Amino acid sequence: MTVPNCAQVLKRLNNPEEDRPLNRITVDEKYCKGCHLCIDQCEKGVLAVSKNRNAKGYLTPEAVDSDKCIRCLRCELICPDMAIEVEESEDAK
Repeated sequence: MTVPNCAQVLKRLNNPEEDRPLNRITVDEKYCKGCHLCIDQCEKGVLAVSKNRNAKGYLTPEAVDSDKCIRCLRCELICPDMAIEVEESEDAK
């Protein structure tokens, strides 16, 4: 995984429609404890609480509008269980 630097993140935050790659957001339900910190951190509204429960009974997040994702990685960085990953999709490479 290639992590964007601060300048790239700031550019994406300030110009979200400009040169934005498609992104794939993966939540590992095995590790997610349903704290929803990732949902709270996403200012673009990409993530929402799903109706699916994991094996532990927690409602996990899901990407409901991944086209809006600017790959700032806030969701990935805030996750205490490292259960979420944002990757540039193969189509965008």
